[in-house]
Amino acid sequence: MEKELNAEALEVRIPNGPFADRPYGGKSAVQLRSLRGSCRILAICGDQRQLTEALVAVRVFRKRLVQAKTLVVPVSTDGSIASDWGISSSEIQSVAFLAEAVNNSREGESWVEYFQSLTSDDNKGDASDGNESELAWLGLSYTGKSFGSGKRIPPRILEILGQTLLPVEALGDADEPDRRSSTDNETISILKLQENFYKALTSGDLAGLSVVYSATENAPEIDEVLDEGGRIDAWEKCLENGARPAGMTISGSDALIVSDTEAWSTCIEFPAGTGFDSATLLAVQKWIRKSVSTGVDKNSWQLQLHQTIPWTPGSKAGGTLRCDRRGCTALAREQEKGWNFRGMID
Repeated sequence: MEKELNAEALEVRIPNGPFADRPYGGKSAVQLRSLRGSCRILAICGDQRQLTEALVAVRVFRKRLVQAKTLVVPVSTDGSIASDWGISSSEIQSVAFLAEAVNNSREGESWVEYFQSLTSDDNKGDASDGNESELAWLGLSYTGKSFGSGKRIPPRILEILGQTLLPVEALGDADEPDRRSSTDNETISILKLQENFYKALTSGDLAGLSVVYSATENAPEIDEVLDEGGRIDAWEKCLENGARPAGMTISGSDALIVSDTEAWSTCIEFPAGTGFDSATLLAVQKWIRKSVSTGVDKNSWQLQLHQTIPWTPGSKAGGTLRCDRRGCTALAREQEKGWNFRGMID
């Protein structure tokens, strides 16, 4: 409790809107206590390499974090800034998910000092040689209480979204794709491929689905299920009448180009005939393409993984669906036991 209270004096700058000339300029720093009741906080502390890696997953779900009224606060231990982590000013302004940590707090500890105090007890007796600081993260709820924390391993954003950072309001099906965070054609290409995927999925077009999916690359997330004895249902079964999500629509598509060979997209799914806000799903897709001797084939993006979780205000996700080129498998979350692998629920 004392450490949570100490966090109230920590300061951040809230990002400006898309029409400002700077991502944070002109806004005074605010203390976390002033944000209580209006947003949640996910703070991640590390050096440039650690933050760059950890923030990829954050950026993939940036629009969902906004829908969950969550601000992400990167805390740098080596003076690195957003551009060093691969995040542009236009990205920060287009989707207001990233706050700026202010380390010259007017009272109490700075952000770095705060994380040092959080991890100091855990580090006692640690076998680490101490030559490199460890990544650490902390999540704070609307009330300022911690909803989770960890070190060494970055936060699992999709799991946290499904269990804690639920959408605050009912999600609308008229939310347009977000192309503001990038002006290059790559983002548009990924969003078009996502659209093609859903057309094939909802219409039962196996040939169309085969064009979108990678012909050779299995998803490790599916291999994990199979290695644990889980079952996968082939696409031929998944696309049958009564099995496929006919009539399902999507909204709020967003895409992130991580590198020349990796990209991600997300959206909200609205299954047909379930009511306006009773069964919305959060979906994420991973796209890959192979490098060639002359670079990369600019037209070769293919889908490696499609995954969904139920994502509705006030209702925690009870399971997830994972699909790759081979088909789909469903996982159910059991209380106190984590994930239970099993096949699709007919």
